[in-house]
Amino acid sequence: MKCLSTYGAVSNTKLARLYGFIIPDNRYDDYTLVLSTSPYAPFFSHKAEIYQDVGIPLDSNFSLTQKEPLPVAVLQYLRIQRLEWSELNFATAAVEKSKVGLNRITLRNEQEILCKRLKEFFRTSL
Repeated sequence: MKCLSTYGAVSNTKLARLYGFIIPDNRYDDYTLVLSTSPYAPFFSHKAEIYQDVGIPLDSNFSLTQKEPLPVAVLQYLRIQRLEWSELNFATAAVEKSKVGLNRITLRNEQEILCKRLKEFFRTSL
């Protein structure tokens, strides 16, 4: 007689921690990537505003899976985190403009908003 147990959609990390074994090539395997921006980071308050406006928490957990090894939200988070002062002014202006006339910045309209802002920037600076 066989006895079978099912654990559901569980990652290897959880299986190892709770039950002491892993499943090779587990399709539910994932890794939680924790990203945070220190309050002492350069231009923290400006970046915190942008994170809030695009709907990303300052301290974020991202699930990396075989199906989605690098979620676009991770890239969005890192783009904001790495902004320099000149880029920050541009990004803040794009966010402000999105509050007034356009929809809030999302992955879908991010490129469109940034392209419009770049065109305006170059037109006014020439």
